[in-house]
Amino acid sequence: MSRDPPAFENADKCRGCGVSFTLFTRKHHCRNCGRTYCGACSQASLPLPHFGLLEPVRCCEPCVQSLKKGPPQQQQRAAAAAAAPAPAAKPVRSSVSEAPATLAPPPAKKVSNCTCNSPLCICAPDPEEKPAPVEARPVAAAAPVKKPQSSPPPATVSTFQGFGGSSRPAVQIDRNGDLNEQLREAVKAGDLSCVQQLLSLGASAKYVDRTGNALAHLAAMFNRFDIVETLAKHGADLWVQNPARETPVDLAPPALQRKMRELQPQA
Repeated sequence: MSRDPPAFENADKCRGCGVSFTLFTRKHHCRNCGRTYCGACSQASLPLPHFGLLEPVRCCEPCVQSLKKGPPQQQQRAAAAAAAPAPAAKPVRSSVSEAPATLAPPPAKKVSNCTCNSPLCICAPDPEEKPAPVEARPVAAAAPVKKPQSSPPPATVSTFQGFGGSSRPAVQIDRNGDLNEQLREAVKAGDLSCVQQLLSLGASAKYVDRTGNALAHLAAMFNRFDIVETLAKHGADLWVQNPARETPVDLAPPALQRKMRELQPQA
């Protein structure tokens, strides 16, 4: 009849070598006596059938010696349990599926004059034997490809390379529109021929726009001496002031200022 194993002792030092237990030196307990030992002093493992422990468990060295001095039957059981190999670990089923089996190649097609009777026929085919006709499959007619309709090329509009290298579209003259505003747009676009044509149609060279700048101000800012000269010939004042009290001469680059002073000296 098996007895209950003793309760484990709670000691701070090993009963065998006296070493203190720390975070790195762990405490262990003998299953036979319950005393506290370090790992080095309790390395043996023996079954304890008197406690109902048939599998080898941790035992201290004094208990191992006392158990070996016990009855011969108990010594034999202890020695046999110590010499018995550890139980084999249960195989762990892998979660990875096994590789699929290699598929066998399809059997070779035998020729009509086969004499080897082998599953993999190695006989040469009869040169007069015609290959089996291949069944022709109907081919669907391809849908006609629609060519994208090309848009008509845009109407050609003459451009002017204005001050600073910017291209400005030529002004289209509307005889029924405001000629003075069209003249202002022609000056901004730098279109000299359009300026001359609008002046001949009755546009005023002295026209002042909504910002208070005269046409000569615009021509001077865009560094167009040819337009300044044309406006001056049609009565434009090169010394008229805008709301900021600036004259066209003030707004012109230095080289143009000299030409404007020679063209129309200040009174």
